[in-house]
Amino acid sequence: MKIKCIIQGPIHTNSYIISNHDQCILIDPEGEVDSFLAYFEKKQVTPIAILLTHGHFDHIGAVESLKNLYDLPVYASAKEVELLNEPTLNLSTHVGKKITVPVDHPLQDLDTLTLAGLPIIAWETPGHTAGSMCYLIEEHIFSGDTIFDKTYGRVDFPTGNLEQMRSSIHRILSLEKDYMIHPGHGDPTTIFDEQQHNPLRIKG
Repeated sequence: MKIKCIIQGPIHTNSYIISNHDQCILIDPEGEVDSFLAYFEKKQVTPIAILLTHGHFDHIGAVESLKNLYDLPVYASAKEVELLNEPTLNLSTHVGKKITVPVDHPLQDLDTLTLAGLPIIAWETPGHTAGSMCYLIEEHIFSGDTIFDKTYGRVDFPTGNLEQMRSSIHRILSLEKDYMIHPGHGDPTTIFDEQQHNPLRIKG
């Protein structure tokens, strides 16, 4: 398993390409499609699916083009389907666009998948949006905008909720193994670091 982070878009979104042998999974593809195509060609990997941590415009900008080019199925929380299909909720209207993304495989909490030969666990982690979801893949967590390096995602956008965010952070930090956390923006972090420093680590 190899992880490539591509940073693109107006808010410097971390998009991830997770490769295993000659196949790969895309998480939150945003920005210029050419950057993804160049990586596929260089590494000789073929994308087989798109996973979305949530539906905000800065995490879905390249989905339509990549989906059409490779006939890729899109996976996301069932609770995020409405937001993904409503531009005012996914905030794409804020940047003068009307982006919608159809979800081929709506996921429930603790659904398990095998894609590109990799076991994936889908975790519902609402707070940033009602349908925010993290993905556990081997020793790694792809957290979208739920948890960042020593902080957490905003809760003042449509469907955001601070108490849900607090519960989601506690759920993530309840893990006893020091998973690497790959957020939707900024630097990676770890479970053990966040157990010591995340501002929502203390129940209250």
